Amino acid sequence: RQRIGDWEIDTVIGRTGHSILLTVVDRLSRLTLIKKVMQKDSQEINKGLVELLGAIPKEFVHSITPDHGTEFLPAFTI
Repeated sequence: RQRIGDWEIDTVIGRTGHSILLTVVDRLSRLTLIKKVMQKDSQEINKGLVELLGAIPKEFVHSITPDHGTEFLPAFTI
């Protein structure tokens, strides 16, 4: 947590399993971006991640750390 621009990503599944949120959190500032996604698969997650981080200036995106969830496999590409 030394610089702004190191992000952590995760998904949150609603109680019924139908609602899925993609969360992106800056580790230093705790700025949190949230997007509802339609499916918990790598293609949909990548699309949502590009949309969320596309609004952030590139100098504030240094690293993206996912957890070990299957939605992040195969390794995401941006």
